[in-house]
Amino acid sequence: MIVYSVVPIIHVLFGSLWVGSTIFFDLIVMRALNRLNNQVKGQVISSMISSGLPIAFTFFALLTVIFGGIFMYLFTGGDWSVLIQSSPGIYLLTGASLGLLVFILGMYLGSQTGKLNRMAKNISMASQGVDNMRRESNEEIDPPSQDMANLARDFHRISEKIEKVSKVELGLMLMTVILMILSAYPP
Repeated sequence: MIVYSVVPIIHVLFGSLWVGSTIFFDLIVMRALNRLNNQVKGQVISSMISSGLPIAFTFFALLTVIFGGIFMYLFTGGDWSVLIQSSPGIYLLTGASLGLLVFILGMYLGSQTGKLNRMAKNISMASQGVDNMRRESNEEIDPPSQDMANLARDFHRISEKIEKVSKVELGLMLMTVILMILSAYPP
């Protein structure tokens, strides 16, 4: 049946897009963002979010998980107990479990990135408001320092949390890929 050929191909295709985009984001984009100040970082993050990047990550991840589930069903014939009866099955089950964990971590990261985006907009609006007030007045106007300091501190804290969880997610994702390869080509 053609389904037995197409499902694994679609699963591997979207899995490759998910893994590749995650590696690119975690190893390249995150390092570049860490070199920027909070205001510029916030503008870049807002731009990435408005361009649909989180939707693409979610789309790749969701289709990988869906087609992975269909593939496991086809692989087992609906009898999930066969997964614990062979080395390939154990690799597949462990890899699928890690893949689901990575998917959940990715959803968490998406929610944290949304928070970061909202904070970045607040920082940007506050900075622009102070700049406008300075232009309209002859007096030197200080920004609302405590609010801005709290916002900047929270922005930095969430950025660091995202970076740490991203590294864990990437490690788990690479372990998932290794387990999936082992399930297809057991030692």
